Formats: sequence, structure tokens, C-alpha cells
Amino acid sequence: MLPLILAQQVFSANTEFFGESPAAEFGGRFAVPEIQAELNAAPQSRLCRWGVPNSDGAFALVVAELAAPEQATVIGALTAAGFASSTSGPETMLRLEQEGVVSLEAQTHIFTGDVWVLVDGTSGELTDTVSGFALDVLRAANPTLSF
Repeated sequence: MLPLILAQQVFSANTEFFGESPAAEFGGRFAVPEIQAELNAAPQSRLCRWGVPNSDGAFALVVAELAAPEQATVIGALTAAGFASSTSGPETMLRLEQEGVVSLEAQTHIFTGDVWVLVDGTSGELTDTVSGFALDVLRAANPTLSF
């Protein structure tokens, strides 16, 4: 969903693909239990991680199928946790960036149709860029679906 060259451009030249895991293994930088609960229940999901080896620098991309009622649950929980929300056409985006113990911590969530794109990383600029790119890739790969 994200070519290594783009991950290196937006994160670090030393970035490597750490692999794919079940979305149920997503940990994230923010304690919003509804994220994990809905990822565990999602009919389809994918989690990929990239980072700089032997450092604390890493980010994760999750794409999941999520119906409207479950989206409403996650959106409500994110809003309650302080995520800022914006809507553009069919997309709802929620984002939070804050100072962490070691570096910035950020998450961007995009909901459109039955699609949920989540990026967890070290800056809002990173998470916004990666989530937007992933959504573009999904749309290009599924031209007959409207989301």
C-alpha cells in the first residue's frame, strides 16, 4: 500500500519495511480502546509497519473495512479523546498530534464509504501524507467502488 521509496521520502532515507501483521496487533500511540475493538472485529484489515532499524522511529498504516455504525463508534471515541475532525466530500478525517516522551506522536484517521485508513506515527505531516497516499492507492486499485 505504500512503496518503500515513498516511506523513505516522508520519514527517513534509512527507513525499512518491517512487515505486515494482523491488524489485531496494532498498538498505537494513543489509548482509545474502540480502535482496537473495531480492528479486531473488522471483516477485512491490513497492518503494515515501517521504520528505522535500531531506533525508536517507526510508523504504522492500517486499512480496514468498517461499516457506518462502527465508524460512528470510532469517530465518537476519537472526538472524545481530543482528535480534531474535518469533513471534505465523502471523507471524514480525524487527527491528533501531541508531544510524547521521546518525540511527537500523531495519528490520522480517514473514513469514507466502508473504508477506514489509520496511520500512527511521529508527526501529523507524516500521518496525513501516508493516509492520503494509501487512500489514493485503494481508490486506484478499486475503481468500481465508490469511497
